Amino acid sequence: MEALDGLRERGYFQEAFGIECVDGDRPGTLGGDPNRHLERAIMRGKVWPYWDSVQVELDIWVAPCDEWDPDALFDVIEVLHDLVSKGGEGTYHDYGECGWHYEMFNRPEGQEDYRRELNEVLSLGDPAYKLDGHGQVVEVGEPEFDQLLDAPVPDGTEHDLITSKIDGAVSRFRARGAS
Repeated sequence: MEALDGLRERGYFQEAFGIECVDGDRPGTLGGDPNRHLERAIMRGKVWPYWDSVQVELDIWVAPCDEWDPDALFDVIEVLHDLVSKGGEGTYHDYGECGWHYEMFNRPEGQEDYRRELNEVLSLGDPAYKLDGHGQVVEVGEPEFDQLLDAPVPDGTEHDLITSKIDGAVSRFRARGAS
């Protein structure tokens, strides 16, 4: 969870979850009870704040809650991908080492940073996983399949029809738990 902790400490979840400040807390876009958003999004309770929960050992990292299994962790990672944003303009509040209070956020940059940092951790598992460009945790296939999975659709085909079928097949192939 060090990757999530590092992003949280650098303000990447501030837009969505707000900020705790000695001069008064500011809620984020999710309001005063962000856990409700996560409960609705993944149909699980007790997922936020993850750092206040009991730690449970998984294969390659420590999960934050005693009720989490790898699928729950992956669900949370996917939801956080949709909420993460990189802080831009803001002010630094030095009293009590409060930190940056951002007012402008960049979601695409935040999501790119999030994927890069989480993929370093997800790639360590067996099987290895990664966050794709849409923020979905997918299993990393065997290297010999990369050329096939990334091949462009040949010219002269019904591009839209074929592309949607290929994308669907690739998604099913890479889906968590696919056989």
